Amino acid sequence: MKKRITDVIAWSRVLSEEEYILAVNNDIENKKEVYIKIDPYLNDENHEFICIYSSHKNQIGNKASTKNINGNICIKTEINKKGRVVYKKI
Repeated sequence: MKKRITDVIAWSRVLSEEEYILAVNNDIENKKEVYIKIDPYLNDENHEFICIYSSHKNQIGNKASTKNINGNICIKTEINKKGRVVYKKI
């Protein structure tokens, strides 16, 4: 029997020096809180990103500040079960 992937898959896209963060929670039973690594050449600690899309509508407009976690610039977000989010730097 194949085991289902239950991790969050996250990636970024840079368009005209503007970074977008996209993430998908593959867990169909549990929400996840994750740190997503972002481009350190475009972002420093304490920059802000805003959620511009979420499958959980109440999350749209939430802000996430960048943090330095073990030398990596990251944002922290929570993604509902089967959820999707998109963040944009503000």
